[in-house]
Amino acid sequence: MPRIDLTITFTNGTGTSRSVTHTVETAYPGDRTGEDHVEHMLATELRVDVGPQAAPKHNATARAWLEFPNRSAGFQDYFDIENSQAPWTELANLIMGAEGDLILAESYKALESRQEPDFNDSAAINRLYYIHDKRMALLN
Repeated sequence: MPRIDLTITFTNGTGTSRSVTHTVETAYPGDRTGEDHVEHMLATELRVDVGPQAAPKHNATARAWLEFPNRSAGFQDYFDIENSQAPWTELANLIMGAEGDLILAESYKALESRQEPDFNDSAAINRLYYIHDKRMALLN
């Protein structure tokens, strides 16, 4: 059965390194094109995950919406309180999630080539499509 061995080496500022290897058995035989595609996807995701990303600007505001008054209330008011707080929780989650998606989309955009690839180079088109598709899915 074909397999993929992925070794990641972490090197700190003093030059000390630590390696981790993961092995995945594939369900089908691979070819060079598929291997290139997998390598590009993994490298792209790694660049986005550990590369520079903008800090969220609106999380503090959205979290402030969740600071509800801590007052005593009668049991008869329980559902009214829950029903008034739930939309603010959902709105805060929506804002923080949307901002996170926009930050990630910007990271993918930074990886897109400034020059359009040759349309006869299917590997280059596939690499561009992967990054563009990830970015557009985050913008949706």
